[in-house]
Amino acid sequence: MPNQVSDFRIKERNGPVAGNIAQKSKYFEDLVQAYDRAAATGDPRWSTEARYQLATSAENFADEIAAIPTRGNEAVTTKSQNRYQATIDRLQAMAKKYHSTNVLSARKDPAKFKDNEFVKKSSLRIYGEVSDNPEARHKELMPASVQENMPLNWSL
Repeated sequence: MPNQVSDFRIKERNGPVAGNIAQKSKYFEDLVQAYDRAAATGDPRWSTEARYQLATSAENFADEIAAIPTRGNEAVTTKSQNRYQATIDRLQAMAKKYHSTNVLSARKDPAKFKDNEFVKKSSLRIYGEVSDNPEARHKELMPASVQENMPLNWSL
């Protein structure tokens, strides 16, 4: 879905990088307000898609800020590095929150969110895999050296 946030590329714009980040941040906040209204409807399809779109937009914005090159091989100042890193951390935390909300909503009411593609995509972003059975989650995370059928303490 095209929007001002995805169309506005920081490196492709003229002017200072800080000003471009500020402008894109304004566009991003407008996007957050619009998608938050859609997510608040509670509709299984639209709320999960809105949260997923917000999360991926936040991830992409964070990646774009992290990829800002230094000008003329000059080092970026520590102050601007810290400011950029704080923005990146905030955007990544926001993305994780929206993806997690999708997954938690599906766990609270599995029938309502059955086969929802955006819940599956969010789960994939968080965990790296999609499981239709939430009870199987612990088995997927169990280390190979600890199998279910082997006793942990051997006695002689």
